[in-house]
Amino acid sequence: MQTSKSKRLLGGALGVLLMAGCQSAPEPVEVPAGASGPEPEAPPEPAVDYQPYDWQGRIDTLLNRGDRALSAGRLLEPSRDNAYDYYQQVLLIEPDNAMARTGIQAIMLSYLDSARTAAANSDHRGARRALAQAASIDPESDLVAEVRATIEAQAEARVRAQGGAEGSFHRLDSGALSARSDAVAAQLVELAEQVREQGASILISARNDAEGRWIYQQMRAAVPGFLLRGDIAIQSPPGVRVLPPI
Repeated sequence: MQTSKSKRLLGGALGVLLMAGCQSAPEPVEVPAGASGPEPEAPPEPAVDYQPYDWQGRIDTLLNRGDRALSAGRLLEPSRDNAYDYYQQVLLIEPDNAMARTGIQAIMLSYLDSARTAAANSDHRGARRALAQAASIDPESDLVAEVRATIEAQAEARVRAQGGAEGSFHRLDSGALSARSDAVAAQLVELAEQVREQGASILISARNDAEGRWIYQQMRAAVPGFLLRGDIAIQSPPGVRVLPPI
């Protein structure tokens, strides 16, 4: 049986629980529609140190490489390591760069000097080759045109001076020449041997440069060890003029 004291304690505990249950719960806080509360603070962006590209340093490097290639005689070759290409790269960056333009002019003048020297030594083939290289740099150059006219005049004067009785012209059949026939090749071998015996030189008349080179190659191969001197004139009819030694 519960004692009076136990009843009193139980009644007090029940009273406390009833009072706690009667207390109202805290009213909810109304949040406005669309509000999401404060956003978290974004971390700071890392600082980037932007350095401008050193274009002047690149230009100086290319100019130095171009000057070294020019001094070494690497004017248009080899590919990607010649003076002309280095100077052109500078002009792509700075079109008015005076040093690069001067370097390109020096390349052209070097080829023109080679053309003059070859022509003076009666090497008109070498002169035309050097002249073509100069023209590839500046096709509109007045200086290139002047040297070309001088070389052609020298070649014509030489033909006139050496066109005597010994300066006989040996015509080649046009059709057989176009076919590169064995008969034409045999005729050229005979002419080459004649030139070697006389110590003469030749003037090749051809309808185009490729045809003239083929004629020359056939004759040179026929006389190994002999310096076959000659020139090529683009004209018709095709043939070979044997020029006596001066």
